Amino acid sequence: MKTLYAYKCDAPSTPEGDWHHADIESAVKRKYGSYAGLARAWSSTHPQRPVSRYTLVKSAHQRQSELGEGVISWAIGVPAAQIWPSRYDANGRRIKLRRRGHGETGK
Repeated sequence: MKTLYAYKCDAPSTPEGDWHHADIESAVKRKYGSYAGLARAWSSTHPQRPVSRYTLVKSAHQRQSELGEGVISWAIGVPAAQIWPSRYDANGRRIKLRRRGHGETGK
């Protein structure tokens, strides 16, 4: 009998080609110990653009945050387009998603 954990592990949780959030988290933890440690390191070297641990965690897991993706990319030394290929085009430019309520009204 499969446990709930086994079902969760079998289910694809990331778009095709994107790194799994656990892989991103382990790469961050190897260098900085935690997302909070990364946020402190980034904020001390880039005081004009501080970032919170929450932003980093959400970027790694689900929400698209250009700043969060850039910080994680900077931390582990891998281009963001390689970590999240579904969020970037073939030239490495970020794909902007339209937010709800903006654009066409669709009657």
